[in-house]
Formats: sequence, structure tokens, C-alpha cells
Amino acid sequence: MKKPILLIFLILILSSPLQSASIIYQDGVSPTTGYTGTIDACMVKSSPSYTQYNDDAIMSVRSSALYERRVSIRWNLLDSIPATATVDTAYIEIRAEPDHSDTIRVYGLKNSRAFSEGITDAYDHCWNNYANNEFWTLAGCADTTNDRDGTQQAQKTVSSAAPSVHRYYITALVQKWVNNSREENGVIFKADM
Repeated sequence: MKKPILLIFLILILSSPLQSASIIYQDGVSPTTGYTGTIDACMVKSSPSYTQYNDDAIMSVRSSALYERRVSIRWNLLDSIPATATVDTAYIEIRAEPDHSDTIRVYGLKNSRAFSEGITDAYDHCWNNYANNEFWTLAGCADTTNDRDGTQQAQKTVSSAAPSVHRYYITALVQKWVNNSREENGVIFKADM
């Protein structure tokens, strides 16, 4: 069975009074071959305490009632971008290999919800927890007051017709991360039910 999506990278187009730049964040590739600041994790409703999905090379997002899956991802941006930079465009590019159609929505994770990618502890990032012994207010990162934004940052309908590449634009959220007006806790991909 095909996995619905594969996360590829985050792309930023920046400008400042002195220069403009495009930066791609992809582990082992860019902005340098030594970059390893991407953290991703998958949570599955039918296995609310299981963390072993976090070591998968391909992460999937699904909306089926029993097999609902969500993916969180964050990057280490602030070490390489000055707080005065203007983010002209920021998007996440993914390759979709769907076996069904879904509308995938992207939400910003709230302050103090920095998730862990651990795969050894039973209570690292999973349906019930965002980090070791740190619980979501509502399981599955469902609370829009404490866990994630209530308003989506981006959305795309992924069709089961054929593999394709999709861009999720998150410019306003990344600008807040860069200006330090919001913690850089990443985003969560959630499919419609």
C-alpha cells in the first residue's frame, strides 16, 4: 500500500535591507550538508502511546476514523536567519503518493508545545503526548487553545489520481518565528475527517 505523503523540505525566500536570499532546509543537504535540524514525528489514533512511527522514512497523514494519522515537523531556522529579516515566501513542499483523496491542513503548534522525536521512550511524541510525559490538552493535538492554532496556515486537497508535489505556504507563521514573536515549535499536518 502506498503512503499518502512524504515530506520533502521547507523553502524560505528572505529579504533584508542589505540582501535577499533563498534558503532550503533539508537534512544532510541544505542550508549545508551538515544541517540536521529537521524534527518530524507521526502520531496514530489507533496506537495512542506508540512512538515507533517516528523512525519511519515516510510519514503519512490519514483521516479514516480508526486509522487517523497526523504528522508534526519543525526546523532549526533561527541559527541562520537574522531576526530583522523579512520572510517574503515560506512553503513546505511534499511529494504525495496517495491511495485515497484527502484535504490536508497545516496548523502552527502553540508555544510551549515543542515536541520530541524520540523513538525509544513509550511516552515521546504520540497521539497522547507531545514529549516524554508531556500530554496534549486533547489527544491528537486537537485543542486549539493550547496545542495548535485553530486557524489553518495552509491546505491542499491530495487526490488519489497520481503522485504529485504540493506546496503548503506558511509565510506568516515563519515570519513570527524569525521575529521571535512566536516560539518555533513547528507545524502539524492534519487530514479532514
